[in-house]
This record gives sequence, structure tokens and C-alpha cells, in this order.
Amino acid sequence: MSKHNHGGFAQEVSYIIRQVATLPIEEVQILYGIELLNNGGVFDPTYNQKFESVGEWAEFSVNEDRTERSEHFSHDDEEYD
Repeated sequence: MSKHNHGGFAQEVSYIIRQVATLPIEEVQILYGIELLNNGGVFDPTYNQKFESVGEWAEFSVNEDRTERSEHFSHDDEEYD
């Protein structure tokens, strides 16, 4: 991962962490589809996974979004070849 991509990754993760920390729980559930656990962890029903912290989940989420985007664009490229 280039420094530019890593910086962008860190910014996305930080943004999500800030939103989860500042938005009402109901909005977090609607926006991200996650459940905040009493121990500070996160449950993501989309992937049926528990995470130890919001930061761990945010990193996972950003990675998943980036993977889905890259797969989508690589498939689109193949269709036009």
C-alpha cells in the first residue's frame, strides 16, 4: 500500500471512529448497521462478526469497502475489454 493510500485509509478509519463516538446510537445503527456492545466492542450482523473495539471494526469496514470497490471496478473493466 502506498503512503498515499495508507493516509487515505487512516483518514477513513478516523472519520468512522469519530462518527461512532459522536452520533446517537440509533443513528450509528442506521448508518453503519452495527450494534455497539457494552464492553466497547462492536457486533456487525452483516458479517456476523464481533470486534473488540470500534477501531478494529472501522479498519475491517474500510478494508471491506475498498475490496468491494476494487472488485467492482476490475469486473467493470473486464466487461468492456
